[in-house]
This record gives sequence, C-alpha cells and structure tokens, in this order.
Amino acid sequence: MPTSPTPVEPAARSNRHARRTAAAIERRQVRSTHERSAPLPDALAYTVEDTRRTAGIGRTKIYELIRDGKLKASRAAGRTLILGDSLRALLSADSN
Repeated sequence: MPTSPTPVEPAARSNRHARRTAAAIERRQVRSTHERSAPLPDALAYTVEDTRRTAGIGRTKIYELIRDGKLKASRAAGRTLILGDSLRALLSADSN
C-alpha cells in the first residue's frame, strides 16, 4: 500500500527556498555583469543580442525597426546581423 509523502517541515521548506532564492540572485548578478560588456562601437555588424545590449532596446523592437527599414540587417550562417553603420545612424538620430 503506497504511503503519502512525508510533509516537509516549514523550517526546512523556508531554508530550501532561501537557498534557491540566493542561487537565483547570484545567477542574475552574473548575467547582468555579462550584459554590461558591450561590443566595440566600430564593429561592422552586430548580432541581435549585441544590438539589444548596445542600444538598450528589446528584441521585438529591433525586428520591428528592421521591418520598417530603419535598421539594415542581413543574414549570415542562420543569424541576423545588424549593420554597424545602420545602428550607429539610428542611435545618433535618436540622440539629436
């Protein structure tokens, strides 16, 4: 006859939760540190991820700008690459 699972004590549950929360915070800190390392400003082309980090805009907005012709992009090896001159022109137009 199967037995029901043993109930977890509230203290054990909160300790487990604290460890998971601490691990999640650490992963976010590592990820955010990595995201701050922007690519070189004179790159010929940027990946969508590099563009996202450099320009501070989301992936959806990047693809929208490509669709609207405000960003020039090409595909290479299955990746969408944003032309560096196009990105710099867009960013300088936005700052003016």
